[in-house]
Amino acid sequence: MKVKQRKTNKVEGDNEEVFIRLGDVPLDILRFNISMQSGAERKETRKSLLLKMGAKKPKNKYINYKEVMQNRAKAKREAEMYTVERCANFVNKKLPLKQAKKKGKDKGRDKLRKRAF
Repeated sequence: MKVKQRKTNKVEGDNEEVFIRLGDVPLDILRFNISMQSGAERKETRKSLLLKMGAKKPKNKYINYKEVMQNRAKAKREAEMYTVERCANFVNKKLPLKQAKKKGKDKGRDKLRKRAF
């Protein structure tokens, strides 16, 4: 049985051609940036690179159900207190003196105009 040898092109020095796809250039730049970083920064940039390449986002961390319910109840109470405070401020709001005086002057003028006709 004869074994066929594959034909290989021999590379001759500086005559080597490099083909680059323009779509891959931004990803290559990100890869280079990743290699220059270290530690936590490297992990974050790897995640961003994978997301750009089409990977799924990482799942949320597990939180105990009781803690979730407590957080929701606390947020709900704070929202209710905010609305109550806002309504109380609106009801108890005092008009500035200048506005009150203008209203009094306008009413008097209207009465004079009505009497003239």
